[in-house]
Amino acid sequence: MNDQQRHRPLRVLHVAEPRDGGVARYLAQVARDQADHGWAVSVATPPDSAVATNLRDIGVCVHPWSAEPSPSLRTLAEVRRLACIIDEADPDVLHLHSSKAGLVGRLLIRGRIPTLYQPHAWAFPSRRSPMRQLLRGWEHLAARRWSRAVVCVCEEERETGQEAGIDGSLLVTVPNGVDLDQFPAAGPDDRTEARAALDLPSGPLVVCMARLHRQKGQHLLLDAWPRVRASVPAARLALVGDGPDRPELADRADESVLFAGHSDRADRWYAAADVVVLPSVWEGLALTSVEALASARPLVSTPVSGSRLLIEAGAGEVTPAGDAVALADALITRLADPGLAAAEGTAGRAFVERHHDLRHQMDRLRQLTSQVAGVEQSARLRVHVVAAHGVLGGSEGWLLDMIDARGDLDVSLTLLQDGPFRGELERRGIPVTLLPAGRRPRDVARVLPALTRTVRSAAAGVVIGNGVKAQLVAAPAAWLAGRPSVWVKHDHSYDRTLALALGRLSTRVIGTDAAVLQWVRRRDAVVVHPPRPRTQPEPRQVARGQLRAWGVPDGEPGLWLGMAVRLVPFKGVEDAVRALAEPAASRWRLVVLGEDDPSAVGETDRLRAVAAALGVADRVHLLGRVPQAARWLGAFDALALLTRPAGRRAPRKEGFGGVAMEAMVAGVPVVAVAGSPAAERAGEEAGIAVRPGHPRDLARALGELAVDEVRGLAGRAARDIGARHPDAAACAADFVAVLHDTARGARGR
Repeated sequence: MNDQQRHRPLRVLHVAEPRDGGVARYLAQVARDQADHGWAVSVATPPDSAVATNLRDIGVCVHPWSAEPSPSLRTLAEVRRLACIIDEADPDVLHLHSSKAGLVGRLLIRGRIPTLYQPHAWAFPSRRSPMRQLLRGWEHLAARRWSRAVVCVCEEERETGQEAGIDGSLLVTVPNGVDLDQFPAAGPDDRTEARAALDLPSGPLVVCMARLHRQKGQHLLLDAWPRVRASVPAARLALVGDGPDRPELADRADESVLFAGHSDRADRWYAAADVVVLPSVWEGLALTSVEALASARPLVSTPVSGSRLLIEAGAGEVTPAGDAVALADALITRLADPGLAAAEGTAGRAFVERHHDLRHQMDRLRQLTSQVAGVEQSARLRVHVVAAHGVLGGSEGWLLDMIDARGDLDVSLTLLQDGPFRGELERRGIPVTLLPAGRRPRDVARVLPALTRTVRSAAAGVVIGNGVKAQLVAAPAAWLAGRPSVWVKHDHSYDRTLALALGRLSTRVIGTDAAVLQWVRRRDAVVVHPPRPRTQPEPRQVARGQLRAWGVPDGEPGLWLGMAVRLVPFKGVEDAVRALAEPAASRWRLVVLGEDDPSAVGETDRLRAVAAALGVADRVHLLGRVPQAARWLGAFDALALLTRPAGRRAPRKEGFGGVAMEAMVAGVPVVAVAGSPAAERAGEEAGIAVRPGHPRDLARALGELAVDEVRGLAGRAARDIGARHPDAAACAADFVAVLHDTARGARGR
């Protein structure tokens, strides 16, 4: 941009062919957000669409542009009309939505204006060869030559594009989000109220919110519907939306199917539903998915892009493509079991709150649009994070909490080990560079040259090393690139060997607890605790029901000791297994949420062998990685943190122990190693301290907590402590203050 352009509002022209449905709703969200942030936004879209009317009402300039979904004899006229609109709008950035706008806009402009393309579901997977190959070739050419970035609405869409040969550096994931205020969690009273407003009768209701088009799969749904009715005779199906397939679908439907047409109150339909269904043939990430989950409704889907979130959230079921029987059975299961439907709805709401908040997605899209236009967003501090682990442990959760609580950080990240953490970052639209490194410090140091180049290209104001291994390479890379570095220290790893040297090499140091800063010896070190969990834990019965579904048996012994840890010897899970063999712990079973750490592959099998040798295998349940483990801690009668010395490289004791705070928020007593931050925080009122590596100590503690009155008092004290702990906004404010102070200090030198 030239100097004159930099001093006026950013001009963005959005072009979209769909008149209704998810793309139209998404377009309205984006245009409203960008206009609210002072940008000059204009939209080219069909003039008779609902989105055009809504945008005019908020002052967005709407240019009439009608187009057929597929190339036709009218395409040349569509190109000429769009050329006139572009001349009139004079945009700094052209944002093209869906395949037809992507075709017309990129052929017309051919990169002369910075262009964002957002497919909202690739066109080529649904086509037969040779058309599929032709479309793949077009997307590859148009992305490489005429697109500054291609915006994908879910990770599966990005993977599909990369598999088609599109340059991965152009593919940016900005997941679809949902306005959590517009789509609140709907309870039984909300269902009754919504049905009254929509003039719907009582009884089981399935809602399909989508255009009536072959892409959306209503034909398959009507194939499945007679089987649903045979099992649940009172069931009704509402098809909310309009489209070209309505006459054909109406001819096939019986009296239990309601054709509701287009609705501006999708929230009411979700609230009215018992189950929401998405039987699509292909998708990007349907807004229906995130809106239904936000409304606390279970979702039944076919295996399209974006359906992965259902599995991760535990919020419904994905049925095989084209299988009407499986689709019907999934609907029947939830209509016949309101408890299951409610639990899945609650899980879906919590997942969306964490991963699909519209505010975060709009922040990321504005950031990307500004970058494409060559404009810096001055209010945002650009930071580059180095993280050593791909697992989702406490340090990774802390970092995500800090990022989620703030919209004023421009974050990029280098990951030294692949794993689920990468998916969490990419769902937030955070660009990730993978530089695989070994487990030992000297292995990590080998990536220093590549990381230095990455830090320079990121042009960050601050480099953050999230953990000791990350800072071991982040600090020298930042120094070589001329950037300040902040070390976030989470535990006691390498305290006696590396802490002092790394503390001196770092510009600033943050500790997640005062105790972990002991060996750093920096007077200016700052403590930023892990925050109180934002998502409320599930009630005990709901949480227990979910864990039973994952394999924990009902019946005696009825007391559950929980651990939520990476499976690695120094975490002390073996001590908990051995404690069960002691008579004092005979009323307890052990439930562990966590998978093998990459440094301890086979630990699950080893622990099972230990349990079998001690005769307690039937009371030890290793469930593996559980999404959003903090939500289910209320199922436990006590939670254990048993970190112990276990080798030269392992931490000698626990850091803050964020899972302990999550347990206390849920009202669960904590059994922790004496002298650890968790034991000190819980005190004698909310838990019991034990010696590390002493299973009999743990068994005696469990014997005390087996008394209902003792356990109840400790649980109430734990809940009080959790309620007083700072929330994410307060902790993130302290974190960002350190980053800004570090960046200012670097600029002043």
